[in-house]
Amino acid sequence: MSFAGFGPAQPWVNESFLVLTLLFSLALAKRYAEVFRALEKSEGKLKSLNESLETKVEERTKIIELQKAELVQKGRILAKDLSIAGKIQNALLPRELPVIPNARISYRYKPMMEIGGDLLDVIYDPSISSLGMFIGDVTGHGVSAALLASMLKMTLGDWSILLQDPSSLLLHIRNQFEGKLDGHFITATLVTVDLRSGKTLIANAGHPECLVLRKGGVVEFYRPKGVAIYEAIPTAYQTESVDLLPGDKVVLYTDGIPDSRNSEGEFFGEDRLSDLLRKNSFRPPEELCDSVLHGVQAFQGEFQHQDDMALLVMEYLG
Repeated sequence: MSFAGFGPAQPWVNESFLVLTLLFSLALAKRYAEVFRALEKSEGKLKSLNESLETKVEERTKIIELQKAELVQKGRILAKDLSIAGKIQNALLPRELPVIPNARISYRYKPMMEIGGDLLDVIYDPSISSLGMFIGDVTGHGVSAALLASMLKMTLGDWSILLQDPSSLLLHIRNQFEGKLDGHFITATLVTVDLRSGKTLIANAGHPECLVLRKGGVVEFYRPKGVAIYEAIPTAYQTESVDLLPGDKVVLYTDGIPDSRNSEGEFFGEDRLSDLLRKNSFRPPEELCDSVLHGVQAFQGEFQHQDDMALLVMEYLG
């Protein structure tokens, strides 16, 4: 075989081609070997990382399980403590309402949590035939509000000596809580009734209105001037007077009732409360309390227990 201008091909050409092919094959084999070694090294590192990761995951899982078990145990202890605190707080409520001539009384108390910041109390002094009703609300929920509510109960003590001057009792409470509220404040209403005449005195400290439900279904609102009990605001409290007739009722409540909301964000409000009282004005205090709470719960639907709720109803029999 020959090419133009050249003589026959020499055997060394074929040998050179074979040598080049061999060298290229060796270089390629070396490159493949390097790649495989790199892959094996990477696989080794990945395996080591996976093993390390699995170990860390196992360790972290054990830690999480231990923490979870600890939280569950703490939750059980907290639930038990709250249950005990709830029983203690319930003991601060009137266990058995006194048998009172010329009056019938009933109340309902529903804390948002196991414990709450609402408080109510009833006292009767037969020596002057006078009845006192107190309702208060400490801002907030849970333990701090409940502790302050318990302090409020202790501050009330035997407040029968102040039945003829309800505004003095509110001022007494304010003075006793000086420097102890820690950012909280207290709203309260105090009502005293002379059971011989029906003359009623009302004092208010930033609390929702005292309602007088007349026998015929008319609802009257009473809210004498007086700001909430807050340590930074010194104040005096005014007293308002109203005459009760046989069959009239006094209704005291905390803001958890009118501030209850439904799924659309609407508030229950004072108007709905007034309408509910009008429609059920013929009921005795116990049934009236139940009617109000059932009405609120029906309005709330699935949005139950948004706030503490307290309700106190007294009927004057004359």
